[in-house]
Amino acid sequence: MFERKLNALNCFLESFNPADEDQFRSVILWLEDQKIRQYKIEEREGLRDVKSSLAWSKSYEKYLEAVGCPSFLKTRNEQLDWLLCLAIKLVYQEKSNRYSGTIEGSENKFQGPAKPSIVPTNPLDNMDCKYFNLLLPSISCFAIKLIEKD
Repeated sequence: MFERKLNALNCFLESFNPADEDQFRSVILWLEDQKIRQYKIEEREGLRDVKSSLAWSKSYEKYLEAVGCPSFLKTRNEQLDWLLCLAIKLVYQEKSNRYSGTIEGSENKFQGPAKPSIVPTNPLDNMDCKYFNLLLPSISCFAIKLIEKD
């Protein structure tokens, strides 16, 4: 369930079982240490104490509040998924120039799709208006004479 997101973050685990308490705590600590970095290093001590279940659980709840995890996410799988998404977002923001196709200090070579050129197919579009205005009275007279003959 989490393998693709963990791979995207270059996680160290070859296989991950979120039901395994030690693996779950290790991944949370790794996310904070390597990707999210919400706390200063010295403030992460509660999360580092992965062997103490009560102390770690309290630190984990405080951590969820600190990173802004929505309170309606009740299960650890939902919370872990949210934390993984947050980590991916932060990595993307950190390296957005790499992913956007632009490099700082250089021009973007991609200018978008070429603008369409309109090629007129109507012969009157290419006609010079000066000559048309000179010929218009003659054409009008000729048309009137044709109508009068009928």
